Amino acid sequence: MFEENEIIITAILIVKDDKIAEFKKSVRHLVAMTKQERGCKEFRIIQSERNLDEYVLWQHFASEAAFNMHMDMDHTREFFAKEFILSTVPIRGHWSC
Repeated sequence: MFEENEIIITAILIVKDDKIAEFKKSVRHLVAMTKQERGCKEFRIIQSERNLDEYVLWQHFASEAAFNMHMDMDHTREFFAKEFILSTVPIRGHWSC
C-alpha cells in the first residue's frame, strides 16, 4: 500500500511529431537516471501502441521533497529543456488494485 506522504503522478504526454525519435532516445536516459534517485520508488514512461506520439508517465516518489529533488536534477532539467512535450494531461482520481 502507499504511504500518506508519497507522491504519485500519472499523466498522458503528447510528444511533438517531429521530436518522437529524439524523445525515445532521451527518455531512456531520463528513466535510468531517475530510477537511481533517492526517494524514487517507480518511474515509467510507456508509449501507446496506437498513437505513437502518446506516452503514459507514471512516477512514484517517497515524499514531496524527493519529487522536488528529482525536478531539480540536471538530467531532468536537460530533458525538459529539449521541449519534446506538446501537452500533458494529468490523470486524476483514486485507483486501487
